[in-house]
Amino acid sequence: MCSIDESEKKEMIEDLNLIFTSNLIDKNKEVVFLKIGNINENRVINLKKNLEKILTKKNYLFTDKKVYINENHNIILLVEFGITSKAELNKINLQINRQKTSISGVIYLNNNEYNLE
Repeated sequence: MCSIDESEKKEMIEDLNLIFTSNLIDKNKEVVFLKIGNINENRVINLKKNLEKILTKKNYLFTDKKVYINENHNIILLVEFGITSKAELNKINLQINRQKTSISGVIYLNNNEYNLE
């Protein structure tokens, strides 16, 4: 089970807020957190709870369905060290390139930690 202390939660909220206030995110499009690999669901739940603290609109979705890879969505890849494989990342990269779209960011999960890019 993933648990992070209050200072880590505060930092996560600040980092998520940075992503959503940057000009990388088109405010008129839904944000899709595309899970790559068999991501620990408890970590996804923690991330969702923190998102609820900073987003007033519920214009985001967590999914592993590749159908959302298109120009109508802001795509943020959600990967977990030790779970998401290089082959999975290569495959998603090819799919993104084929759709002639790009990703808005990547969130790396690592045990209790998270890293945002």
